[in-house]
Amino acid sequence: IAANSSTILTHLNWGSSYLVHDFYRRFVKQNGTESHYVNVGRVSTILLYVVAAALSYVLTSAQQAFEVLLSVGAGTGSLYVIRWYWHRVNAWSEVVAMVASIAITSMFVLCGKFGAGPGGVALASIGALVLLLGVATDAAYKPELSFRTAIGYALPFIPVAFVALSKVPGEPVYLVLAFIALGFAVRRLFVSDVAGDPTLHTSLRLAGLLLIAAGLLVTGLHAVGASDTLLAGGFAHRTIWTVALTTVSWLIACFVAPATDKATLISFVRKVKPAGPGWAGIRAEAGVSDAEVSESNHTVLAFVGWASGVTVIWSALFAIGNFLYAAGDPSRLTMAWVLTATFVISGLILLNVVQRLWAKPVEA
Repeated sequence: IAANSSTILTHLNWGSSYLVHDFYRRFVKQNGTESHYVNVGRVSTILLYVVAAALSYVLTSAQQAFEVLLSVGAGTGSLYVIRWYWHRVNAWSEVVAMVASIAITSMFVLCGKFGAGPGGVALASIGALVLLLGVATDAAYKPELSFRTAIGYALPFIPVAFVALSKVPGEPVYLVLAFIALGFAVRRLFVSDVAGDPTLHTSLRLAGLLLIAAGLLVTGLHAVGASDTLLAGGFAHRTIWTVALTTVSWLIACFVAPATDKATLISFVRKVKPAGPGWAGIRAEAGVSDAEVSESNHTVLAFVGWASGVTVIWSALFAIGNFLYAAGDPSRLTMAWVLTATFVISGLILLNVVQRLWAKPVEA
C-alpha cells in the first residue's frame, strides 16, 4: 500500500509541477507571486486526481492504460528525425503531431467504451469546448462584442450540432454540413487568424479542431457502416492507424501552418549546418557549402553510432533476461552468452565512434 501510494503521489506532484511551471506560469500568468503558484499547484493536484479517477471508469485495465500511453507518442518518431533534414518541420509540426496522437487515441478510447456513434459525438463535443477555450484566451476576442467575436465563439459548436443531428438514420446531409462547417472553422479560426510560433490560444484552437475532425471522421465512417475499418482489431491495428493519421496530420501542418522566420532558419543553418535536400535552399541563402555540411555532420559515422547504440541497449536487456531465466531453462544460457558477446562488440564500436565524433581537431 505504501509503495502504491508513493507512486501515485509522485506522479500527482510531477503533473502539478509541469502544469504550473511549463503551462500556467509561461502562458497564463507570468508575474505571479510564489505563494500564488503554490496555491495553483495545490488546485491542479486536486484536478489531476479527479481526472485520473474519472479515467479509471473509462479504462478497463492497467494494460489499456499502458497502451494509451504508448499510443499518445505513436507517429511522432519520424517527425523528430525528418526535422533535421527539412526546414518546413518546425514547432507547429511538433504541436500538431502531439495533439493529433492524443486526439486519435481519445477517439479509440471513447468509441471503444461508448460505440462509434456516441463516441464520435462525445469527442467532437470535447473538441468544441477546447476550441472555444482557445478563442476565449485570445485577447483579440475580448475587447468588445462584435460580429467577429460572435462568429469566433459560435463556430466551435456548429460542426458538433450537425454531427449530433447526423445520428438520424438516412440523413448523411448533416455530416456533409458538419465537414463544411469544420472547414470554415479551420479557415476562420486557424489559417487566417494564426501567425508566428505556437502560443497558448493557437495551440488550444488546433487541439480543438483536430478533436472535432477525429469525431467527425469516426461518425462519418459509422454512418456509412465502415467504422470497423478503423475501430476493429487489437492494439497493433489501432497503433498502425494512429501512426498513419498522426503522420498525415503533421505533414499537412508543414505546408499549412506558419513557417519559421527566414532569418532564424539562416542563423540555424550557419550554426548547425544540417544535411539533407530539405535544407538546400536555406543553405544556399546562408552561404554554407556542401563540403562544410559534410565535414560537420559525419552522417555515415553518426548512423553507425546510432545503430551500435541501439544494439548495445537491446542486447544488454535481453542478455540479462536470458541469464535470469536460465536457472529454470538451461537452453537460454547459449543465447545469453551470444547476446553478451553482441553487447561487448557493439559497445566497442560505439566507444570508437564517440571518440572519433568528439575528437577535437588538432591545431597547426
